Amino acid sequence: MLNNRKEFISNYWKYYCILEDDFAELIKYIDLRKSNYRTTSNVIIKQLQSICSEFEIVCKELCDIKMDDKHANIKTYYKGIVDNTQEIIQDLKIRKIQNLHINIRQTNNMVIFPFKEWNEECPWNLFWWKNYNDIKHSRTEHYKSGNFESVLNALGALYFLERLLVRKVYYKTKEMDIPDRQSSIFYIENFEYKWSIEDEVYNKAKKE
Repeated sequence: MLNNRKEFISNYWKYYCILEDDFAELIKYIDLRKSNYRTTSNVIIKQLQSICSEFEIVCKELCDIKMDDKHANIKTYYKGIVDNTQEIIQDLKIRKIQNLHINIRQTNNMVIFPFKEWNEECPWNLFWWKNYNDIKHSRTEHYKSGNFESVLNALGALYFLERLLVRKVYYKTKEMDIPDRQSSIFYIENFEYKWSIEDEVYNKAKKE
């Protein structure tokens, strides 16, 4: 369990930034446009596997699930994420997590809905998660599942969870719910920071 913002930055955000930097390198060669969504390669597959593996780790941290819990799965994560996003979903002025849209920087108003198909009955049908598992269990048969669209949406989903995780730290410590570096790929409209000058005064008083 995270104790403070420093641990969040060190253990999670820095690694997210590495994954995002890898994707930023990829889009130097593959334009961010829907016509490229079906593009696949070994590099894309590698990124999808790394991102989804980290998505699972962050889900466990966010939902207070032990990292060595062998019984946790995407259905467990669905319930945990839904339970942990009620306030933020309301702040974003959307009805449910499936309506969450993430904006893509440096594009012509491009947005993604990384949780669009997620539901309690069939949580494994989240398309990029399904593609990740297909690739993991049978790369020869499902090679084309490791595509550009899956990587983009998986990374966007992970970005959202990172924002949730640093917000969770804020509720515990009143430290800034702001990562130490802005995402170069994504932003979420109406996602306002909770940290304020009053929190800074509170933290200063605690130290004194």
